[in-house]
Amino acid sequence: MPDTNHYLKSYARRNYKKVNGWLGSDTISQLIQIDGIQRKLGLSGHVGEIGVHHGKLFILLYLLAQQGEQAIAVDIFEQQALNVDKSGKGSLQVLERNLETFTGGKSKLRVINADSTTIGAEQITAATGGYLRLFSIDGGHQSHIVRHDLNTAAAAICEGGVIILDDYFNPEFPGVSEGVNQFFLMDNTKGLVPFFVAMNKIYLTTQGYAERYMDHFTRT
Repeated sequence: MPDTNHYLKSYARRNYKKVNGWLGSDTISQLIQIDGIQRKLGLSGHVGEIGVHHGKLFILLYLLAQQGEQAIAVDIFEQQALNVDKSGKGSLQVLERNLETFTGGKSKLRVINADSTTIGAEQITAATGGYLRLFSIDGGHQSHIVRHDLNTAAAAICEGGVIILDDYFNPEFPGVSEGVNQFFLMDNTKGLVPFFVAMNKIYLTTQGYAERYMDHFTRT
């Protein structure tokens, strides 16, 4: 059985640089801290990402998954004709190879190879067997896609689960902020609130837990 702690330390220190994609050391630190907070709070749940590219951030989520937790990857992968805004270029073969290299296996991997706008939270939770506690959104960057993916993630996370939303402040993709704002103006039945902003990402959680995460980052 792979030594997850060893792989996590190695990936956080240097191995993430060997995977094609976009991820900084600050984001790695933030996600490890959030995972630690969730453990202290006794939260359990699966992890996942919409728009995994070659797995640079997904590998980190995979390594943070505890025993019995699954890691779900949602991407169009080789169906690049569906990638209308050219944000990333996923490959399931590369993802699986990177998981073998940097995590020691892929037994926790669950895959939905599809346009994310054709699925919802039901498909996500059916594939994992329950709600998610960490859910990254980095799929299509057009406003209607972002809004749909955010609704999917909101319905798929547990209470206290965290959504990591990428590229809200990226001037190359104004559709991200537009889609997020539409979600908060017209959807958001789960009552999500942002609790942290850093490195082009916004972190969201449910209202009852936002202050607990904020307290941690205020102290540290």
